[in-house]
Amino acid sequence: MTKEELVQLTEVDVLFVCPPFHDCKSEYPPLGIAQMAAVLEQSKIGVQILDLGVYNWDDWKQHVSELLDRVHPRWVGISALTSQIIISCDIAKYVKERYPDTKVVLGGSHPTVCPTTVLSNPYVDYVIRGEGEYIFQDLFQGKELAAIDGLSYKHNGRYIHNKQRQLIDKLDDMPFPARHLFDLKKYTWYPEMSLISSRGCPFGCYFCYKGLFGPKYRVRSPQNIIDEMVTLNKQYGATQFYFYDDLFTIDKQRVLDFCKLLQEQKLDFKWRCCSRIDTLDKERIDAMAAAGCNRLHFGIEAGDPVILKKVKGLHIEKIREIVKMVREAGIAIKCYYMIGHPWDTRETIESTIQLARELGSADAQFSIATPLPSTGLWDEAERLGVINERSNVDWSKLFVRGDTLKRPVMRTKTVSSEDLLKYYKKAVRRVYLDKMLYTLNRPKEFMRIIRERGIVLPVWAFYRKVIQISV
Repeated sequence: MTKEELVQLTEVDVLFVCPPFHDCKSEYPPLGIAQMAAVLEQSKIGVQILDLGVYNWDDWKQHVSELLDRVHPRWVGISALTSQIIISCDIAKYVKERYPDTKVVLGGSHPTVCPTTVLSNPYVDYVIRGEGEYIFQDLFQGKELAAIDGLSYKHNGRYIHNKQRQLIDKLDDMPFPARHLFDLKKYTWYPEMSLISSRGCPFGCYFCYKGLFGPKYRVRSPQNIIDEMVTLNKQYGATQFYFYDDLFTIDKQRVLDFCKLLQEQKLDFKWRCCSRIDTLDKERIDAMAAAGCNRLHFGIEAGDPVILKKVKGLHIEKIREIVKMVREAGIAIKCYYMIGHPWDTRETIESTIQLARELGSADAQFSIATPLPSTGLWDEAERLGVINERSNVDWSKLFVRGDTLKRPVMRTKTVSSEDLLKYYKKAVRRVYLDKMLYTLNRPKEFMRIIRERGIVLPVWAFYRKVIQISV
């Protein structure tokens, strides 16, 4: 942090720390932590957030040290994905060694899945499982530990796991995330703002972990969403938004009502969202296009019909139909693909690459199938005997991008880890070069990208996806 940033900070009750990522920097502020901070602020609790995701990995101790010494928090909350749990525990140790009386709390997907393992770390006092906003509030305010649903803690040498807390149903009652606690200009996609309009997903994708938000789909009302967009426009001048929900489009009437309200209130906003092929139809697509939707994100995941049906329950013809419909409405698409499913062969991986090239999305992102605890992929990989790291797992390897990965955790029955990595690099290069040639042959599209993202990001993408990945 700069000296100017530190001067503005005073002592706080709670410091939230988001660990850095191995292979990239944060594109958007972490809204889960920002939501927790907003709930605490409603109760007049002083909060600060340190998002290490906007800094270089090797500099985390410097930033943690500077902020600890400045704000002297009584509580430190640290988030942790599975791939971040090692660095999150390192941060916990660093905090406890400098300030032994500070209470350290870990939350997020990995502590929720493995609370006993995380609590066994001597530098961790508490684990929050699932949605943490009101669990942390209860803990800070001194509620009896045994009465706090969703909390795990230590007592007389034992690990206590209270019953699971009920999911938060009334999302409209929650405050908007505390974005004022971030330097928003440090994020890759600024001034675009991310939002979450719902929680939970009823679909059962075998690679997805649902322990945080569960399968129950819970929504904010269309007007509540628009109120947040208007607030962000007034405070930060935002006119482009990204709905970070697992699945924005499943509730047809909510989508139609949201689009209608945007138009009735004459709000000239552009927005994009995550969707699923079988939750769209022409009525929804046309309404979204008319209300400013300029990009849809689809998880395709496989190009082989048998594997596609197994992992997503989709048919290739339906994918082609919806993608064509979306394009005709003037909405760009970004598709996500996964290689290295336990049943993948060289032929099925080539089918996935070919489908990605055929669909020709405005952007495509590949990942290598990565088994995470408490997912169907983890269980299936164990059953088939294709997980490389079967004991003493180095959790830091469990991230899905392969740009800096030397050896994937996964292999398949017929494709080695080394060959999966080669296929990943081949897929990224092929699809990106297709996209680049398409864009260069369309000057208007090229200029749109430069207007929206500047020149630095496209050049960096070319270097990373064509030059660096070839090394």
